[in-house]
Amino acid sequence: MTWPVIETVGLAVTVLILLYYYSKSKLEYWRKRGVNGPKPLPFLGNYKDVFLGKASVSDSFEDAYNNFRDEQVVGIYVGHTPLLVLRDPDIIKTVLIKDFSVFADRTIRTVRTVEPLSEHLFRLESDRWRPLRAKLSPVFTSGKLREMFHLLVECADHFGKYLDNLVKKGEFIECRDIAAKYTTDVIGSCAFGIEINSFASENSEFRQMGRKVFQTNIKSMFRDRLRDFPWLFKVLGPLTIERDIVEFFKRITTETIDYRMKNNVRRYDFIDTLVDLKQHPEKLGEKEVDDLFLTSQAFVFFIAGFETSSLTISHVIIELAKKPWIQEKARAEILEVLAKTNGVITYDCIKEMKYLDACFQGTLSTIQTETLFCHIVNGINYAVIETLRKYPVLLWLSRTALQDYTFPGTKISIEKGQQVFLPVRAIQRDPEIYPDPDDFDPERFSDEQVKTRHPMLFLPFGDGPRNCIGARFAKYQSKVALITVLSKFKLEVCEKTFKEYKIDKKSLFILQPTHGLYVKMSSSNKATLETVLNVYCNCPQTVLKLSFRKFWAKVVIGNGHTAIYAILRDLNIYPVSDFRGPKRSVQDGGFPVSKSEDPSSCCGILVFRDTRSQRKKGKAFKHAEGMERKIPMPNCSTLRPGCWKTVTGLPCSTTEHIVFIDRKSGVVGLMCSKRRLAEYSALGDSRQSRVCEIPCLVIVDCRGLAEYSALGCKWVI
Repeated sequence: MTWPVIETVGLAVTVLILLYYYSKSKLEYWRKRGVNGPKPLPFLGNYKDVFLGKASVSDSFEDAYNNFRDEQVVGIYVGHTPLLVLRDPDIIKTVLIKDFSVFADRTIRTVRTVEPLSEHLFRLESDRWRPLRAKLSPVFTSGKLREMFHLLVECADHFGKYLDNLVKKGEFIECRDIAAKYTTDVIGSCAFGIEINSFASENSEFRQMGRKVFQTNIKSMFRDRLRDFPWLFKVLGPLTIERDIVEFFKRITTETIDYRMKNNVRRYDFIDTLVDLKQHPEKLGEKEVDDLFLTSQAFVFFIAGFETSSLTISHVIIELAKKPWIQEKARAEILEVLAKTNGVITYDCIKEMKYLDACFQGTLSTIQTETLFCHIVNGINYAVIETLRKYPVLLWLSRTALQDYTFPGTKISIEKGQQVFLPVRAIQRDPEIYPDPDDFDPERFSDEQVKTRHPMLFLPFGDGPRNCIGARFAKYQSKVALITVLSKFKLEVCEKTFKEYKIDKKSLFILQPTHGLYVKMSSSNKATLETVLNVYCNCPQTVLKLSFRKFWAKVVIGNGHTAIYAILRDLNIYPVSDFRGPKRSVQDGGFPVSKSEDPSSCCGILVFRDTRSQRKKGKAFKHAEGMERKIPMPNCSTLRPGCWKTVTGLPCSTTEHIVFIDRKSGVVGLMCSKRRLAEYSALGDSRQSRVCEIPCLVIVDCRGLAEYSALGCKWVI
């Protein structure tokens, strides 16, 4: 009997054509709803590169976000499944906060048969999440953190001693490794009530399991791909279970709970809360709470506190190594506060570290403090919060609609069950929101700049009722580690420090670099005069920007000595003669560039009246007369370094100082001559004489100064 080849081929072609048109029809979903998005491929949707391992899930969201800038939302497909990527901050606020009840569920569901430890706070459906959140929230209050704080300090002591040994050996420091050991100890102590001391044992079981949880392997990659096909996930997913991880955390949790119940041990920590849930399941609306459910809560505490905090600590260390002037400011404050507690880190002394706290909270410019560091660095001291912008640990957030819904003020409607995604990394690296997003610029989080941005454009901990429950704990855990490092060690880049940051494309939603995060550490002495000068040398906003309500400010320079500096109260800057800058720009001599309109109320942001004339391609033109704009001072794109004459008001006789410009290092400095020192001393004013105890004060570092010729400049003070 002859096989019917022609009929078989014809049938196959027919089936393929039918499947093709079926796929095309499924991919018309967003077009019919008036939602734009990238063109999908049959069967693959917009996930071809993700399926092939050429791109990450986050990359697909970032591409949609970046390529459709005029859209409020963007529609994409995973296979035939439609996903909605949110771009508009008002819509994001609606999803996370205003209409939270409609979007209370996340998109990653709990499937116990595939992921036995998935029934935790992060993934639970809203009806089970609410009572559990209410029960666990008290664990993370400030009162509970105060009770647990001594555990953080004990772990930090081990951390500091371990680093000291590495520094003595002259080894380069891999930040992720040391930070992970620290966070492992903290979570083991605070969540499980176990003293691990990962620094003493490289092969502790806790440390090994911590590595394995976040290790990307064939099993984890296969499991993540299966999530896009729910029916396959339930069938094949059990094959990907890491049973040793499940058994380890289950054993540790149940043994600890049973021991406390039998011996009536109370530590008022996370495990105590789990003990209470086991004894009173009715608080969660359950008849019984099993060991696997309790283990899941301890497990999510571990993975959230372990990886997110260790990565953040590592990234802050790297950026501070690259920005030594920011590092010096943070160190100076830490040493000053610790001096009051004999070097002991306490819960209250961390609250007193306004500079460090401002790095997390973004509120420094509202703080009144006596130290010059906290006065002169408006807009420069938000290192940690800028780290969370540049390196968001969670690359995206997601929610599921619990009912049919139309976004307010739009014609965009979605059906019940629709998954929506918030591309956190794409938003926080959008050049239209954060110019030069690859640049580490803490000034982005000055009060002035923060007020210009929508609050939904910075989401490192999420927002709304389902935000990160452990955000406060993570901040304190990270602060204690950073205080330990900065109080004892100087950070520098080394030959193993990465040149370009590369993200592991196999990671689903957590930021994972493909390379090490190396720095060089050396023992750090307390702040000295050299430290103060180094701060001035590298600070791009200094005396020229200092028009504060308070006329005098002081800074401790070490060994109990205090230097008093006069702060300029009025500025009127203009070049002595015509000055030609790069790109044929010309600043006319005698034309004022800036003036403080109200010195008594100015807090570092000056109002500039731009009347300068520029010549371009032989044609002269002027800005509109009287044009005003508020910009930080100095801003080198506007103010051309050169031969300037500065008229200021000080409570002393007028005097001249010579300003020098170092073309190689780009440093502008103020040199006090011996003659002027003598004249200051003759005034008999102790404040004035203290000013001149330091013969050379570096005043300002104008970025890009190397483009200019070395010029002799005069300041009239």
